Amino acid sequence: MRPLPRPTVRPAPTATGAVAAAAALALCLLAPGARAEAAPLDGPATAGPATTASATMATTTTTTTTTATPLVTWSMDSSGGVVRDGTSGLTLGLQGRWTQLAGAVAFGAATPSLGVSDDGGRLSPGTADFAVAVTMTTASVPRGQGYSPNVVQKGFASSGGQWKLTLRPTSGGTRAACRFEGRSGSVLVRDSAGGRLDDGRSHVVACWRAGGVLGVTVDGRSTQLRRDVGAISPRTATTVANKRADAGADDQLVGSVACVAMALGAGSRDLALSRAGC
Repeated sequence: MRPLPRPTVRPAPTATGAVAAAAALALCLLAPGARAEAAPLDGPATAGPATTASATMATTTTTTTTTATPLVTWSMDSSGGVVRDGTSGLTLGLQGRWTQLAGAVAFGAATPSLGVSDDGGRLSPGTADFAVAVTMTTASVPRGQGYSPNVVQKGFASSGGQWKLTLRPTSGGTRAACRFEGRSGSVLVRDSAGGRLDDGRSHVVACWRAGGVLGVTVDGRSTQLRRDVGAISPRTATTVANKRADAGADDQLVGSVACVAMALGAGSRDLALSRAGC
């Protein structure tokens, strides 16, 4: 008689084997395309990297690195008809009929009256972030058709790029607007957050670009939009109170300018505004 076959004895699953089996079962139950983080085979399962990353994102504070540098600061105290910036060496020559006030220059007694810089292309931002801020006062702004006095600008429309701070008379008072023109297009950003400027009081107004955002800030309140106009690289002189010496009355600022400050790089808006008091 043949002997009965000996029973096969299978070893009991170890703790490591049980964990592995559980992990395999979990993988089978995952939805298609889902990822699993394998637990260590020699101990209990732990939180995977996805959980850790989520916690880090929730607790990490993002900071913006400021790399802005001042380009020019013109405090409008002229000497012999010239306003000088001691840091950059750039000057602003006053032309036409203007009046030196206490800490400001008044323009508009005759057309044209303006300041013309000797910067060449030094105040052209190219593709960089930049800001120009002005402390100014105006009280009498005509509402004639086409009247849009220029406070400060560099470049002309359709001729190599432009940045410009201008005033726009409206039924609710005169407001600021900033025009940006680069290699990829142009846009006019009209202030809708600040207030009217034709009240005879001092106001701080800025035009700026930060990344893909363009904006105008009036007394701390900003209006902005996202638009990429490309490189802004005019080679013409920067002017204050009018666009050029042969311009007409439609572009003439009737008012006073106390300070012009410009900065370049990340954080330039804050830097220019902080220097706009000269």
